[in-house]
Amino acid sequence: MILVCGQNCAWQLIYRFERVTAGAVNRVREVRRVAAGKGVNVARALTALGVPATLLAYLGGANGRRMQTDLRREGIAARVVETADDTRTCVTLLEGPPAGPARQVTELVEPAAAASGAEQERFVAAYEELLESAAAVVIAGTAIGGAHPGAYAEMVRLARRRGVPTLLDAYRDHARAALAAAPEILKINRAELAELAGRPLPAAADRVAACRRLRDRHGVRWVLVTAGAEGLEAYAGARLVRAVAPTVPVVNSIGSGDAAAAGVLAGMLAAAAGAKPLPLCLEDVDLAAVTRRAAAGGAEPAPLRLEDADLAGAARWAAACGSANCRSVVPGAVTRDLVRQLAGQVAVSESRT
Repeated sequence: MILVCGQNCAWQLIYRFERVTAGAVNRVREVRRVAAGKGVNVARALTALGVPATLLAYLGGANGRRMQTDLRREGIAARVVETADDTRTCVTLLEGPPAGPARQVTELVEPAAAASGAEQERFVAAYEELLESAAAVVIAGTAIGGAHPGAYAEMVRLARRRGVPTLLDAYRDHARAALAAAPEILKINRAELAELAGRPLPAAADRVAACRRLRDRHGVRWVLVTAGAEGLEAYAGARLVRAVAPTVPVVNSIGSGDAAAAGVLAGMLAAAAGAKPLPLCLEDVDLAAVTRRAAAGGAEPAPLRLEDADLAGAARWAAACGSANCRSVVPGAVTRDLVRQLAGQVAVSESRT
């Protein structure tokens, strides 16, 4: 099971307009209401790919109840820590024709909800319990309001003690502190990498140097840097892999980074199962079995190992999933057929650094 921790969830309203005009009355043409937030999006993509995943999330109030109903409807397994504070609402404005590519996407983001000290203690207790059956952990997005500054760092340390690898899909505040705990994988975009580095990184050599510093300073073993239509760069030691997916009509690009994070874990599982990079046929891989191993008295969880993973394969999966996400209005709503189709067209190249 992949444990996906998404503290800062949102009840997402997706409005489609022909065009949005500031200072005028704008009539909505289509409305979608869905559970969202980076953790939800990652869990949605993993579930769609057939990867066993459990979302651990704070949810509260009327929005929290709506989200729990929506998660059950989609078949997304979730462990919920209820908060007194209402889960935030966020709004996406899509401009373009019905069911067609968006000309422009605008996000309206409410401040994070807050969690009390007692609620945070319940979250940690649930996390430790779920870790016992986790093959890997994803920590996605910003922390909930009021979270202890070391909350993410402690989550990484707890996972390391059990030998469970962590993919950190965040870079601000709590996530920066978590780097000191040495998460195995860091997934960010180019702008975020430049912010971490404290300077622009226009050239590939600059980005490689920044990734090398993250490895040397914090012990991060893989760094995956997304760049939208330009694909992604995956760095590990002396290896640099570039993966570029084919261009697709963009209905809604929000959630593509989250889908890419799901693709990394799916690729690692496929490699652990001995699947070839192509064809990407998850139906032929017993992913649930991959996350467990025989042990005296029964079966116990088997954490994934980067030593068994294929960086190029993981990059291919990530690029395909990120591209597939663009075809859906709902963030993280990929399909296995589309991911497989796009993966076969992803251009992968590798160089030594």
